[in-house]
Amino acid sequence: MPEARKRARLAAVLAAVLALSAAAPMAAPAPPAATAPLAPGELRVAVTGLHDRQGWLSVLVFDRAEGFPHDAEQAAHRQRCRLSDAPAAATLVFHFTDLAPGRYAVVALHDANGNRRLDTGLFGKPREPIGASNNPAMRFGPPRFDRAAFTLPAEGAAIDIALRGF
Repeated sequence: MPEARKRARLAAVLAAVLALSAAAPMAAPAPPAATAPLAPGELRVAVTGLHDRQGWLSVLVFDRAEGFPHDAEQAAHRQRCRLSDAPAAATLVFHFTDLAPGRYAVVALHDANGNRRLDTGLFGKPREPIGASNNPAMRFGPPRFDRAAFTLPAEGAAIDIALRGF
């Protein structure tokens, strides 16, 4: 095949590929936080179930039962964001880095009134939305550490927490 003919054929194929790619709708890329590879020692916590953007969302990581689930001072790691400043996504993702492999339990608390504590009612039943790792059933109060605990491997992990209102 002569060189000029090869070039013409290649140009026609490239033009067809470009035309098809321009005509086809592009899929929206997935959010980078949700799809990026995990770093060693990283814990990625995706929180769903927010029904409003009032107050604060706190995510607390505990490495022992003391203080779980609501004493932020006893948490090994914690992050907090004002919901009015957070992205309007259905899922909010928190990243904790440099965690040692081991046993942890995570709780997400929606402090709707901004008083920096989990409001409870009769018998300790939460009045504000709460969720925990492993998404344990919460019938009469917040979950216990043992029901929410999981093992974080050295290569890191991603977990989902669904907030539940009472």
